[in-house]
Amino acid sequence: VRMQRPPGPFVVHVRTLVFLWCYTFPFTLVGLVRPLMILPAQFGMSSAYLGAEFCSAEMQDPFGNDADDVPSRGILQRARLRVRALLDRGVGASRARQFGINQA
Repeated sequence: VRMQRPPGPFVVHVRTLVFLWCYTFPFTLVGLVRPLMILPAQFGMSSAYLGAEFCSAEMQDPFGNDADDVPSRGILQRARLRVRALLDRGVGASRARQFGINQA
């Protein structure tokens, strides 16, 4: 599957709207909640929106070489070793022949 990145202006526009929302949100709370509750409400809502934006940016390319990417090569290597160990023990030998898997 070919990965296609979203258009750059769209990403910039969405990020700008998220930050604009985070900066203007406290003004909507004035008169609705006690003044001491504005800061915790702002922190909670901004953390949620900015966290979702960060997660969406990471999900655009989850299989890279960064420290927080999915270790797909390691997962495949462990799967190969487990399959090889099963074949060496003779488990599923008939199935291996059926699918043309070399047991040597």
